[in-house]
Amino acid sequence: MGAPMHQPVTPFPASVTEGAVLDGIWVGTWVEHEMQQARMAALPLDGEWAYQGIAVILWAFSDGNRFNQGVLFGNTLGDEKPGEYAVDWGKRPFRLAIKYNDGTRRYGLFEFIGHNRLRVVSSAEKRPSSWSDGDYFEFDYRENNIP
Repeated sequence: MGAPMHQPVTPFPASVTEGAVLDGIWVGTWVEHEMQQARMAALPLDGEWAYQGIAVILWAFSDGNRFNQGVLFGNTLGDEKPGEYAVDWGKRPFRLAIKYNDGTRRYGLFEFIGHNRLRVVSSAEKRPSSWSDGDYFEFDYRENNIP
């Protein structure tokens, strides 16, 4: 893996023009027209993401479509809700759809904030259309499920 050419910019310096997922890593490209340069970034979605609010909520993405949601109680993960997820990488912000194994669904918008944070707005009732159209979270990437 090569070294970054420069420090990450938040958000991306221009609109992302294309994106694809390769082995659980989102790869996006954009063009900086003024500088006549094309750029690329690769960010992983697979792994555990934690939201620290009143409780610690964990979202885990794996195997390209597997999803699990849980709440940390001390060092114990409880209230788990496994399911599957799908992402529309062609829209900005990205569109997230979660279908839990119990049949319930959750929809969201998300974007990467740097290389280790997700900004998410989600709703169980309808697909959000803006950042104020549901429950707002900022998830931090975790190496494991212990904060």
